[in-house]
Amino acid sequence: MDLLNNKKYSLKWHNVSEYENVKPFTIADMELKTPKFITDNLIKYLKNYPLTYFYKSKEIYDSIINWQFINHNLKLNYENILFFNSTITCICLLIKIFSNKNENILLFDPEYGHFFDIIINLKRKIIIFELFFDGSYFIDFIKLEKIIKKNKVKMIIISNPHNPSGKIYTYDELKKISKLCKKYNVLFVSDEIHQDICFNNKHTTALSVCNKSIVLTSITKTFNVSGIKTSICLIKNKNLKYKVEKKQIRECYNIVNSLGLITTKICYDLGKKWNSELLTLIKKNRDYAINFMKKKKLNLKVYPSDSTYFLWINYESLNIDEKNFFNLLIKIGEIDVTRGSYFGKNSDKWIRVNIACDNKYLKLFLNSLEKVVNHIKTGKIDDIKCCSTS
Repeated sequence: MDLLNNKKYSLKWHNVSEYENVKPFTIADMELKTPKFITDNLIKYLKNYPLTYFYKSKEIYDSIINWQFINHNLKLNYENILFFNSTITCICLLIKIFSNKNENILLFDPEYGHFFDIIINLKRKIIIFELFFDGSYFIDFIKLEKIIKKNKVKMIIISNPHNPSGKIYTYDELKKISKLCKKYNVLFVSDEIHQDICFNNKHTTALSVCNKSIVLTSITKTFNVSGIKTSICLIKNKNLKYKVEKKQIRECYNIVNSLGLITTKICYDLGKKWNSELLTLIKKNRDYAINFMKKKKLNLKVYPSDSTYFLWINYESLNIDEKNFFNLLIKIGEIDVTRGSYFGKNSDKWIRVNIACDNKYLKLFLNSLEKVVNHIKTGKIDDIKCCSTS
């Protein structure tokens, strides 16, 4: 896997362009080149086919169905699949369909920050359920049921694998969520965009435990092609599917990128080897980073991730607030990471770090982090007027 060397159109790098020499470990794009099997086959496609209005052929559906069955033991048919230009776009539409303004939607805390934004922007109310942390995140289901009942929750939206921590919800956890959703007539939506970046094949899809759930996924994170703007919505329940598809067509949410669909087929047909190599790289990076921090005695705690290419790191022992810590990361370390507070109000002593890179680039981050921690230990912390971009 080759390191990315042309960053001209990268949003992640644009976000730190005002700071000289600052390296970003933020947005979920890899510091790796687009896989060669993708670029080679896209060039082949462009040489042989015009960029016309695109027909979603049977072969594209077959590629998705085969991948989901082989890798996730999920049986699908053509009627279970809808296409959107992103998982967030799909979630926006689901919120519009299955809730009204001022109604309640439940999110766990921590959770992917964009979920909070879109619920607020669509004028729904967020019910925050704090995950219990004891070395790992757990769900207090007795408390969860009380909150669902009390607040007349209309939807529960989760990321699984969990963004930011990399926790994978177990079959039993998903089953219990499903039962509560059925009991209180709550729609269960699971964003599974990181489902193919799991170690030891532990991932369980919500559709395997709940036919009335809606699952979102995409090739974009797994194969480093977020710019193609294509995602997949999986729905087994016919009534739910009818409502979503009807609204999707009426509001033109069904228009997707033709090259995105072709890339989806290429990745699912030819990408298993590359996916396996990526998992090996991420796992090595994760283990190397954890061992480095232990060896250097940085007094940082890393969440025991089972998936994703993020490190979820707790820096509470450094006794520094989030603002000053991020300012030091920029000014002293020349690195940018994602603030924990982006994922919920109780995560301001955490950072999320993107480690989808080669070992040399990872070492750059770790050495910079060590430099910042050692600076903090000196006690010479100024209120530096410099803001992180994350």
